Amino acid sequence: MVFFGLVQIISLFLAGFIVSYNFLVDKITELEKVRSLVEKSKLYVGLLSVFMGIWSLFNPYYRIVIDKNYFEMPFGSVSFIGDLIPSILLIICGVTLASVVLKYINLSDDSLKSDFRKTKTQELLDKYSFLLGIITFIFGFLHLVDVIGGGYPLI
Repeated sequence: MVFFGLVQIISLFLAGFIVSYNFLVDKITELEKVRSLVEKSKLYVGLLSVFMGIWSLFNPYYRIVIDKNYFEMPFGSVSFIGDLIPSILLIICGVTLASVVLKYINLSDDSLKSDFRKTKTQELLDKYSFLLGIITFIFGFLHLVDVIGGGYPLI
């Protein structure tokens, strides 16, 4: 389970960095050197983020640390609430990065309305990508601090 937590932390860091990359390049010009790597990895990191976000929402095998004793919490509400925000952030970042995923999501029964809503959704995600990326990166850092502190990520 710690492996899953570490993959989730790496996903949060990568998704947060790549989603806010355009803003970060404006502030730190040295990041321009890795643009080709970022562009190549957008789709894969996006798909990984969507997968990890959905998986962490429905993964029933979490553990909670109380006095350094591990207690199984199958289908526990603590882990669901603790991973709710990071899971949602990962899914949103994943859809932002892998916008090909939007093709397969119907937002309306009418195809014209659905295409219009997909376009508006993509524009909205692009507009707030910096904020989304920074918040995702911060939640990745909080998860990392929790793992280093000896507990399983509950933040």
